[in-house]
Amino acid sequence: MMADTDKLLEENPRQALTMLDSLERLGGLSHEEQLHLTWNRAIAHQALGISLAEDELLPEAIAYYRTDKYKQADSYLLEASYLVWTGQEENAIKAIDKGLTEVADSTKRVQLLATKANIFEHKREYQKAAAVLKEALGYGSQKREQAVLNYKLGLNLSLMGDSQSEQYFEKGISLSTENGDTAMACEFLRNYADYLSNNGQYRRSSDMYYQIAQMMPQVAELSAVQMALAGNYINMHRLDSARICNDKAVKSEAELEAR
Repeated sequence: MMADTDKLLEENPRQALTMLDSLERLGGLSHEEQLHLTWNRAIAHQALGISLAEDELLPEAIAYYRTDKYKQADSYLLEASYLVWTGQEENAIKAIDKGLTEVADSTKRVQLLATKANIFEHKREYQKAAAVLKEALGYGSQKREQAVLNYKLGLNLSLMGDSQSEQYFEKGISLSTENGDTAMACEFLRNYADYLSNNGQYRRSSDMYYQIAQMMPQVAELSAVQMALAGNYINMHRLDSARICNDKAVKSEAELEAR
């Protein structure tokens, strides 16, 4: 049954987690099996964005599996995640840097760099995050990863007030659209629209929202979209258009409350 969870970790981490919890309740595991369970549970938690802080055996499991060449890179990713969850961000960066000296696989190196960039972003060290993301982009990863890296680079540059952010926002949107990932493209578009609005580019911001509406018509009338459009129209002194969007936002909220 433990081997079954190995196969599920990537395709269905939530189901793997359910199976692991059942195994733990059954008990009778050897120490090695307990380390295996701890490792798999941590991989599932990481995929689902669940805290790793409560896994007391995780540091031991990480050390145990680091000697496995197939798990070495993941051991550094898990260690970094565990350290972040336990409030040790500087040590997490050190763990990633150590991993980068030992891991040769380009896909795993990109994951390590992306994790490092996320830590810098969380610490509001946007210039460092941007530098790491530029390094990650040099590896030529798959289109989905390239989309995320470009978007994240655009985001961090925008937080520095760097106008070059626009080209990376747009590249991330273009790549995610080409890849058929509509939800991702719309998320990128929404944040890009916010950036444009905050920088006085109200017409371009509105164009982004209308692009979202074309790609995902089901979100077009949502209050968040309509209120953002209303704000843009107010700033463009188009009060009638702003009023229409505001009315749509009020209607959307009323419909949500009635459900």
